[in-house]
Amino acid sequence: MAIFSMGQLKVLKLKNFAFQGPRWELTEEVFSCLKSLLVENTDLVHREATSTNHFPCLEHLLLRSCKSLEEIPPGVGELSTLSLLELYYCNKSAEDSAKEFGEQVEGLKVVTVGDC
Repeated sequence: MAIFSMGQLKVLKLKNFAFQGPRWELTEEVFSCLKSLLVENTDLVHREATSTNHFPCLEHLLLRSCKSLEEIPPGVGELSTLSLLELYYCNKSAEDSAKEFGEQVEGLKVVTVGDC
């Protein structure tokens, strides 16, 4: 079963190079019920999407040990349900990007940036 066909999935944890490469390209996949997404220990640099509505119910985004990640994907700012964004062991530019989202995005109640 492909990941994108799991329409009722509420929590997704992508750890230890669960996918590899600098880009995560989402096309038509929609995680319609996903509330929590963990991306940990990847070489991800950019997340690219053809739509901004891949995670319509996402409440919690946790990025850990994504040292190549240059910025929080711009589409994150359009997630009206997102209330918690966490970064751990990421680089300075991703940390700065997260802080900007914390200041600019309405509905983003908590931004925790630790050990970046």
